[in-house]
Amino acid sequence: MTKSEYTGPPPTLPPPEGWKVRQVIDMAPPRKLPTQDREVIHAQRLRARTITQGMGILAASLTFVVLLVVIMRAL
Repeated sequence: MTKSEYTGPPPTLPPPEGWKVRQVIDMAPPRKLPTQDREVIHAQRLRARTITQGMGILAASLTFVVLLVVIMRAL
């Protein structure tokens, strides 16, 4: 056998009998989720979209104004 030859992982022994911890507490059944008001969710989504687009327009406008000022000073 050469030094570069892989011999595989070391041998392992199976775990002893009864090695797992017993489950003492049973899990509670899942609770029922509250109902969703789709109209309210839709209105909130539209309001959030309007705010996001407004912030984007404001940022683009400010960037344009700063760019114009930089160009005007360079001339």
